[in-house]
Amino acid sequence: MNTNDIPITQGNTEVIAIVPRDSEGQPIQMQEGDKVVFKVEACRKEVIKHVLTAADWDAEAQALVLVLEPEETVSLPPMAYTYDCLYVFADGTAKTFIEQSKFTVQPACAKVGDAT
Repeated sequence: MNTNDIPITQGNTEVIAIVPRDSEGQPIQMQEGDKVVFKVEACRKEVIKHVLTAADWDAEAQALVLVLEPEETVSLPPMAYTYDCLYVFADGTAKTFIEQSKFTVQPACAKVGDAT
């Protein structure tokens, strides 16, 4: 398993810590105007996309924190998708810092609606 692979359970809230790194593996210090694009695809079709900024930085975790809400994954068919992360600098230059990796949605027996 690639260390960047993300397994999730369909319909769950998932918290993902993302640490942007340069080509030498050193953390990138986000500047005003920088963004990180987290995108999940199935057969080259976008199914989830989040744009993170310095406002999403968690100083304690030393990472950007991405929260996937249940409604973002509850209707995704259980299967392996791909995702990557792109760092877009304020000047418009960009660098993929997490190459395509697996984003696997596993089926869930119980769903949020079952709690009513």
